[in-house]
Amino acid sequence: MIRQRNSRAETVDLGRPPVLPEFRCFYRPRAHRLDSHARRLTTRPCVYGTVGVCNDPAFLEQILTTAGAQNASHGYDNPKIKELLDSAKRAADPTERKKLYRQLGELVLTEAPIVGLAWRSQAYGYKKAVTGFSNIPGFLTFESGYTLAGTAKA
Repeated sequence: MIRQRNSRAETVDLGRPPVLPEFRCFYRPRAHRLDSHARRLTTRPCVYGTVGVCNDPAFLEQILTTAGAQNASHGYDNPKIKELLDSAKRAADPTERKKLYRQLGELVLTEAPIVGLAWRSQAYGYKKAVTGFSNIPGFLTFESGYTLAGTAKA
């Protein structure tokens, strides 16, 4: 039996429980985090894709904190990241907001709670006779299909 789940097809044998692979990795991001070469972690890969509902960096809360449990299913939780996101959302001065998001970016690059393996751009092709359709830029590119409501043939 094949079922569709989370944009991927899975083959399921209804007579047996699924067999999940086990991966053993050495985790060595920083020497001071290791007591010796003996520290080993068992991990399972977490593969997901997501899109934003706006181009505002505040949407990162849905990926980097427990507030977005649906998107941040990997369980990462760093109070400093939450603090920076909250401060940036409250900042009225655009310069201060950029500064806070820059600090957030540096922390996220250091911590690496998620590592993007592929960042794709969306492209659409259509005839010149089509009017009213547009590719929405940035994080919203996947939502461009909504502009079909205003599309017409000239």
